Amino acid sequence: MSGILEKIRFVVSLGKHGALRTLLRSRRKRRAHQGALKCRAASKARFIGVTGSSGKSTTTALLGSILTAAGKVRCQVLYNLYNELLVTMKSIKPDDEFVVAETAVAKAGDMSPQVELLSPDVAVVTMISMEHYSAFKTREAIAKEKSALVSSLPSSGLAILNADDPLVMGMAAQTSARIVTYGWSEAADYRVMRVAGKFPETLTVYLKHKEDTFEIHTKFYGDHFWLAVAAAAAAAIELGLSVEQVQKQISGFSGVFGRCSLYEIPNGPRFILDTAKAPYATLQLAFDVIKDAPGATKWIVLGQISDYSGNPRTKYKSAYRAARGIADKVVFVGPNSHRSGATDDEVNDGRFNRFRTVSEAMAHFKANAGKGDLVLIKGSQNMHLERIALSFDHDVRCLEEVCGYGFGCQKCGLYEQPFSEHVSIRKSMK
Repeated sequence: MSGILEKIRFVVSLGKHGALRTLLRSRRKRRAHQGALKCRAASKARFIGVTGSSGKSTTTALLGSILTAAGKVRCQVLYNLYNELLVTMKSIKPDDEFVVAETAVAKAGDMSPQVELLSPDVAVVTMISMEHYSAFKTREAIAKEKSALVSSLPSSGLAILNADDPLVMGMAAQTSARIVTYGWSEAADYRVMRVAGKFPETLTVYLKHKEDTFEIHTKFYGDHFWLAVAAAAAAAIELGLSVEQVQKQISGFSGVFGRCSLYEIPNGPRFILDTAKAPYATLQLAFDVIKDAPGATKWIVLGQISDYSGNPRTKYKSAYRAARGIADKVVFVGPNSHRSGATDDEVNDGRFNRFRTVSEAMAHFKANAGKGDLVLIKGSQNMHLERIALSFDHDVRCLEEVCGYGFGCQKCGLYEQPFSEHVSIRKSMK
């Protein structure tokens, strides 16, 4: 009998969550981690970590683009947790001169292993806002977790900190590295003096450093991108690039798809896609992009809102009121679309529409949005609301409501194929 039990235990241990499989996964992970550490130790590149609650993807991509004027850059953007960093570190080449990595957290303890891998020479922190509410509950807890990037810096390192955010500035006390600040504050080393450019014009940032004020022309839509511009410019100049190099590189940077990026349809509507995430605290920043913009009809499309406390109905009602104050028409999409609090009159005259699925919303826009209309689409990435815009010039056949992929449809590239065929298509492409 004991022999049979031993065999049963052995078979169970071979299962996906069995002890043996768990042990083997743990050993593989340790070997991969040690291999990445060896790659880091052998590299002569400057390692730059970027973190924060918002703005880190654009800051990372922008800084990576700027630094190409000075040498070969390896840039990790959008995919920002431990496993992605592990791949980046193991892919480092001997001629890489800069490694710029976006680092994020989903729960307490996530930053520490990333910091160990990256061992940054430079840390850039954007801002601390109330994201990942369920895991952290407070901004202070988020700041504590993300501060590990700054506290890991050597004394010869450099921290680029947002002078306008007290929680970010509090990180200065945790390192002996040199501190450089940016922001609107009079005390900032790189001080934002003003910004200009309302849609359809793009953003210009006037930045003062020491006694000089210089203009930085961008291809961004929205004043809130001043943060990424100032942070990336400050980091690049402190790393030895000239103001002229920084200006040239930023003026040619086209932005990150899904971060208030423009998607224009010939003889059709113009879409501003902000479809990567939708924290409740930052919704107004996206709404303001079209606040004073011209348009035959202005629309705001809102999907799932994230990172808030309390009753979701209250948040969706508040978001609807804010959107209605700016747009002619508001559309809610998804399982919370019934929470707007729109009046019967607003529904009956078409000022508000709600749809349970993205495919329903696609059909509505194809029938009702026309030339000259301006449509802001805002929502968390899991819904892939960008399909509404893509459907105007592509045959979008992937109608899965929650596909599980943590990246946008443009990167996936399979939105013209039914979701059921994606796995087989990917296998055939290998």
